[in-house]
Amino acid sequence: MKDSASVKEAPKVRRAGLDSMVTDAANALPGHDGVMLEFRGSYSVYDGRWANNGWLQELPDPMTRLTWDNAVIIGPSTADTLGVATGDMITITVGGVSIEAAALVQTGQAPMTASLAVGYGRRFAGRVCSGAGFDVYPLRTTDALWSRGGAAIVPTGETYPLATVQDHFAIDSVGGQGIAERLPVLFREASIETYNENPNFVKNQEHAAHGLSLWESQQFDGAQYRWGMAIDLNSCTGCGACVIACQAENNIPVVGKDQVLRGREMHWLRCDRYFRFKETSPGEYDVDQPASVAFQPVSCQQCENAPCEQVCPVAATVHSMDGLNVMVYNRCVGTRYCSNNCPYKVRRFNYFDYFRREPLRSTGFLQVQPDYYVRRQSGGDPLRRMQFNPEVTVRMRGVMEKCNFCTSRIQAAKIKAKNAWVKLPEAAKAKAKRIVIPDGSINSACAQACTNDCIVFGDLMDPEAKVSKMHANSRSYELLGELHIKPRNRYLARLNNPIEGERFPEDHEGHGHGHGDHGHDGHDGHDGHDDHGHGHYGGHAKVELRVMGGRLA
Repeated sequence: MKDSASVKEAPKVRRAGLDSMVTDAANALPGHDGVMLEFRGSYSVYDGRWANNGWLQELPDPMTRLTWDNAVIIGPSTADTLGVATGDMITITVGGVSIEAAALVQTGQAPMTASLAVGYGRRFAGRVCSGAGFDVYPLRTTDALWSRGGAAIVPTGETYPLATVQDHFAIDSVGGQGIAERLPVLFREASIETYNENPNFVKNQEHAAHGLSLWESQQFDGAQYRWGMAIDLNSCTGCGACVIACQAENNIPVVGKDQVLRGREMHWLRCDRYFRFKETSPGEYDVDQPASVAFQPVSCQQCENAPCEQVCPVAATVHSMDGLNVMVYNRCVGTRYCSNNCPYKVRRFNYFDYFRREPLRSTGFLQVQPDYYVRRQSGGDPLRRMQFNPEVTVRMRGVMEKCNFCTSRIQAAKIKAKNAWVKLPEAAKAKAKRIVIPDGSINSACAQACTNDCIVFGDLMDPEAKVSKMHANSRSYELLGELHIKPRNRYLARLNNPIEGERFPEDHEGHGHGHGDHGHDGHDGHDGHDDHGHGHYGGHAKVELRVMGGRLA
């Protein structure tokens, strides 16, 4: 805007910080051909000070989706050059010092560089973090604390199980054409120019709902509240604060690396990660340098026409008077039909009484401590029980669970509002049509923890509530709304403002998640992927796309 820029000022240089940066940059320059190492603090445990926190160990990294370990991050082209795949053990040698660590191939990593997170590989730090990951401190020196060049990387021939969650809770493959047609419907975005020309652009990407149902539609007549949520994709950075807040609020257990490897993590909320790739030539994409990355939090959508309820044989998942899809834990017999019928794959099953067991780190895939499964049932550690939220039921083995919009907080707010209503004069009571809970007086744990306020929770029956206004926004859309399941959650499409002269791709090509997690081959056409997860449609490789917690290829 005109005259909105700040007054020009002479730059101020902090010499102390500049000198150290220049030294690091000089030491990073390789004296011969080799890989440049970049050291960084771990996203979850920082420099290791939080390594004994099970919540943080099991929090997936926003980009790599890795839990319980660090790994040497290398780009797809570097992996091809070195002959390395995800999960391969490698030896890194620089300056006469060598360490062994596992490799993880990740799009977005610059060619001939490797990123190493510090804070892992500790031996005597506590029962949670001992043995987790690899110690990379031997490669650092006083003169090269954050960057070091000239490293040699050689595969050892061994492999190491990395507990990544990128491919968990997947939907079956539908083919490359299906990906191109479906992905923009799940995560919707456009340039600011497109939005200015057509503010309702998201409606052009919707499939018409069939409008048919096997059951009579519930109207929830007489309901005093209609709880809903809105998530602005413009603001989400994938930080994971919502995941940890949900875990703390709802007594979600830490299951350990062994169970994560089996796809049994219990987080009620996940942050799907998407990459957009630049098309270098027809059908070819630059997988080393994605054009952009985006994140989409997904939890239970509180469907009014919930498919999970229609298949439960014991009515363990039902609708409350407020229209919330809730669980009756003592009815659940663990058929898992509801999880199979959920299109969002957001239900979690308790395979064990996790709160009574220590989070288990396996020494190898499918190798566990023998007493893990047969250990005598006990009441759990008394100290650990003190961490539980007393307002939330601790679930047992064989029970399904999921997001319930922090119903304990809702009930507490209802009680407070009702107590205030009782004290009103009779005339005011007669005038009021319902007991109103003021907007902002109640919040879900995820919305409260979100640093960017991208998650908004409230009562949709209040037209002035922030969540109601976000639902009415022209950018709002329902996830998989074409299934006629009537989700209570809505997303606001992301707007991009690219640099002048660069084209923002409005088509569907080259948008995906960008790497294979375990380097497995395809399995009967379901969820198969190549070793590095890069390439193009057709030919020798393909772009892998992150769809609803899994990948379509």
